[in-house]
Amino acid sequence: MRSRLLWFSAASLLIALSGCAKVGTTTDIKADGSFTRTVVYRGSAPSTDGFTMGPTLDDIVAPPRTPGWQVTRAKDPKNDSELVLTATKAFAPGETLTDDLALKAPPKKDAPTSTPPTFVLGNTVAVTKLPNGTIAYRETIRWRGPRPSELATPDPTFLAALSSAVPALDKAGQVAVEKRVHQSVWQALFGPGEPLIGLLMTHPELGEFRLKRRLSDSLLAALQDALGNKLTEAERRAAVQKLVTSLTDDVKDKTKKQVNAGPSGSGSSDDTLVALLIKARFPGKVLQTNGELDPATGEVIWGLFSQAAAAGDVVLTAVCEPEK
Repeated sequence: MRSRLLWFSAASLLIALSGCAKVGTTTDIKADGSFTRTVVYRGSAPSTDGFTMGPTLDDIVAPPRTPGWQVTRAKDPKNDSELVLTATKAFAPGETLTDDLALKAPPKKDAPTSTPPTFVLGNTVAVTKLPNGTIAYRETIRWRGPRPSELATPDPTFLAALSSAVPALDKAGQVAVEKRVHQSVWQALFGPGEPLIGLLMTHPELGEFRLKRRLSDSLLAALQDALGNKLTEAERRAAVQKLVTSLTDDVKDKTKKQVNAGPSGSGSSDDTLVALLIKARFPGKVLQTNGELDPATGEVIWGLFSQAAAAGDVVLTAVCEPEK
């Protein structure tokens, strides 16, 4: 099978190799529901000689400029080529934060300097004091750019493979399974959770194992939901093994060819990856979260890349019981 389903991972790996900006946020939450948000943006500083290898930090991020934000700008003292912007603001109980993750598509070559930026990412943060006394944190990250072609239309090659491997699936079922697998692979590559892009580069065997495992879990669940008991467990697992092996071999083959060919033509500047690390600190015991909790400090983190939201809104949640 020569599916395009995982083709985007090859381009993503090459983009990642060229470097990316980084954004880290920390939300310090108080027992009354107020919070302080600090955002640190890191990326390439403007060149002093007029020559740059890629987009600068200013080309990619848009720090908030609304009243109340304190923004500082400085070069990293340990790396003169890296620019660091820091933005901080205190929010009252019930106040909502908007768009401190406003990311821009880097300007296209030869575009007029007066061309307004195109925003590809935004977010909202709400901290709510619930009637039972707990505090709920909810951050929603939304994609505002063009929907990637890999997610916008069903993959006919993978649909055909599904039809061959699982004849009991009708066309509607094939489309539903294909969409679910697309989203699963996208999250495996870009997060939240542990994004596999870096692992596929630095430890390809381990990255391949974890990608296969996530694909298998997604396909097994999708086939169970689509067909129920129409397939035995043995039949589901046989179909999944065939599909996962073929898909993984395909992406490995295409990635190898793309890397050998070099980065030329691997993607547009709009594909620039921005690494995001979202942190929240709570004033008590964290009762539940879809992030990674450090029980010693009560800090929760979520790691992802900006493109994670292209498959659908990314919602980060946690509930805390404040100390009395």
